[in-house]
Amino acid sequence: MKKRSVLIFLVTLILLSFTWVTCSSNEAKRANTDDMKSISSEPVPLIDSELLTESTPEELGINGNILSEIDKIANQGIEQKAYPGCQILIAVDGKIIYRKSFGNTMYEGGEPVRNDHIYDIASVTKIASSTLALMRLQTLNQFSLDKKLKDYIPEVVDESFGKVLLRDMMAHRAGFTAWIPFYKKTLEKGDLSTTYYRDKKEKGFDFQVAKDLWIRNDYSDSIYKRIIDSGITPGNHYEYSDLGYYFVKKIIEKQTGKRNDEFVTDEIYKALGLKNIGYFPQSFAPLGRIVPTENDVAFRKQLIHGYVHDPGAAMLGGAGGHAGLFANATDLAAIMQLFLNKGKVGNRQLLSPEVVDEYTKVQVAGNRRGAGFDKPTFSRKNGPCCDEASAESYGHSGFTGTLAWADPVYKINYVFLSNRVHPNADVNKLAKLGIRTEIQKVIYKAVMQRKQK
Repeated sequence: MKKRSVLIFLVTLILLSFTWVTCSSNEAKRANTDDMKSISSEPVPLIDSELLTESTPEELGINGNILSEIDKIANQGIEQKAYPGCQILIAVDGKIIYRKSFGNTMYEGGEPVRNDHIYDIASVTKIASSTLALMRLQTLNQFSLDKKLKDYIPEVVDESFGKVLLRDMMAHRAGFTAWIPFYKKTLEKGDLSTTYYRDKKEKGFDFQVAKDLWIRNDYSDSIYKRIIDSGITPGNHYEYSDLGYYFVKKIIEKQTGKRNDEFVTDEIYKALGLKNIGYFPQSFAPLGRIVPTENDVAFRKQLIHGYVHDPGAAMLGGAGGHAGLFANATDLAAIMQLFLNKGKVGNRQLLSPEVVDEYTKVQVAGNRRGAGFDKPTFSRKNGPCCDEASAESYGHSGFTGTLAWADPVYKINYVFLSNRVHPNADVNKLAKLGIRTEIQKVIYKAVMQRKQK
């Protein structure tokens, strides 16, 4: 019995030693990985596997070595200070074959970017929230692109704006001014006016625009008045404009009786089980998981962290029709996959296929835009996507350094998120270097060379 006990003790000791060595080896490997510029977190669980599933390039007959070229491009962007860090996700046939995070959340004092970090996706809000909400409403027969603004919000628009066809507005051919710096009217000698702002929430000042900064509730009326006063340029010429989405916000709220952020969250994000996408990011993620954007010296006089970067969206309280949405690459890719699936998730049809087709196609001859969605240029040059993308592809880019693009021909779902506006938005090296489209070229190279199983 004594010999047997000694034998058991020795076997246990050997097993423990082996386990310790194995763990130490794994820790060393993990440390080596962490020392690399490509720092990937543990896989973020996908709540709804009917939309996206984990896979490998090889499972789809794709050469993973080709995709490794993306690492080099992403790191070059960091070295050139186009952005401090980024997230990249690629899915083909609804299967994630590449998901990595690179760099840091800030140049100084930041932490390594992980796959669960949340980015301000800027104008990608237009398709991942506002246009998506209209598509849901149209599926429910509560909205039509062939109506006019006066048919939905006559109390907001004047006679000239009331005549605007929504299909024209969503294709950026309604004649609206490109952009209005609303915040400038609220400054006195370059500083925030106490007429419009408070440093704490109080009666009549419920809309938060940044940390310790609140704006008058009724200032949104001034914003809409300035839009109306800016007038309309006749001729239905293409002019990209944020202003139409201020009206989209009003339409969604009028038709649903909910705030625009509440409607899209209830109808889409919650229905898909998504927990890393939404407005007001501090309501669903700790501040440490939210990536900072610009050090705003012109308006809010602070580093914007946990609040929307876009000044107009901030002045509306954070949930603009044109900006305000935050997400990680995984949840944003789930929305893009919903479009690729023609609105279907399992046995649920959240968007009708006809509506998806209508919104993602070119709306008017001579104008590349879909309804809300951007499309490739007709010349296939100098557009929002690489030349290899099909004419049927669609998506949107964002001012903060983001891109979401879907191609139904090649079944490619591509998301790139960065905070290229940190700490200063003035120099757009991301666009000059063509990082997003260079990465996209590699994706098409890999997919076009895939081996059919």
